[in-house]
Amino acid sequence: MTRFHISRSSKRSLPRGFTLVELLVVIGIIALLISILMPALTMARKQAQSVACASNLNQMGAAMTMYINDFKCYPGHCAHSVGGVTMAVWPARLRHYMNNNRGVFHCPATEVGFAWQYLYGAPGGKFAAAGDTGWGYDPGELLLDVFSVPFSYGYNDWGCYAYGPAPDGLQKGLGGDLFNPAYHELGVGIVKSASEMIAITDNTPDGSWDYNIDPTTPAEYPGKIHFGGCNVLFCDGHAQWYKQKDIILTNGAPSTPQELAISQMWNNDHSAGGV
Repeated sequence: MTRFHISRSSKRSLPRGFTLVELLVVIGIIALLISILMPALTMARKQAQSVACASNLNQMGAAMTMYINDFKCYPGHCAHSVGGVTMAVWPARLRHYMNNNRGVFHCPATEVGFAWQYLYGAPGGKFAAAGDTGWGYDPGELLLDVFSVPFSYGYNDWGCYAYGPAPDGLQKGLGGDLFNPAYHELGVGIVKSASEMIAITDNTPDGSWDYNIDPTTPAEYPGKIHFGGCNVLFCDGHAQWYKQKDIILTNGAPSTPQELAISQMWNNDHSAGGV
């Protein structure tokens, strides 16, 4: 009978597993790579959000241009609904020129709760009635209550001038409180330097008066959500990034050359100053 002999050298060797030390080294290398890559990934995400925000503002600028061509005036900031709600009107009016796209009015760097909600109810109260259609609302949709509904972007309503009883004399922005009989929508010709006048920016959102921006009121400052600043839409339709400190007035009425230059960016007559 023939016998087969298998030499030691011909036996298949079994694979050797990783030692604990080797596994710890690999895990350490992976952790190191993650720690190196995370800041770059975070920066890329923030940059993408800023670019998307600027795109939103560009679309608002195009919508505002079409609105002005149709009505020969700026949309104004807020008004009273039939039910007495103080509601923002500029987003409701502009969105009709963007296929009713509410998503454009949400900065991706803000919380999801600041997005314009698709909520409907029985007309009246916090929901638009038929008499509110002139302000851009559809009957039954949620009104943008300036005291309770959060929002990402703010409108330059008063410029550098405080609210007062005179009509257009103190409306240095693009139109303020349309519920006051002394005020009304401002005609397009009132803006003297469209390429240098602020129209809409990221705001400092807190759920109260989120729909307007003010260079002298901290709670209504343009935001600093993008690298310490915000994207700014100008009246000619172009958008540009600014540090917050370069477009606000922290000392009240402007007095220094820099402050006077900032105030010109807010005033429709391109005047330097404010109260």
